[in-house]
Amino acid sequence: FLIDPGPCGAALAIELHEALEPLAPHLAAAGRESILLQGARIALADGPYSAAERDVLSTVGGALQLCAEDTARLLESARTPSP
Repeated sequence: FLIDPGPCGAALAIELHEALEPLAPHLAAAGRESILLQGARIALADGPYSAAERDVLSTVGGALQLCAEDTARLLESARTPSP
């Protein structure tokens, strides 16, 4: 985490890993990316990512076995409207 998540943030990270890590090996890369993109689009619904939203999305990417570079690429692509 870039900022101290406090007890609630740490608990959320644990829950995300517990929920997503078992699924990741059974999903194709496109499926894992799609889950992260959906979360990113939801986070963007009220404006740019907050620090907390970015932290959670990074945690989701890691739990889905996406590397940091792919996670960053997907978060950026969610910000760019599709043609």
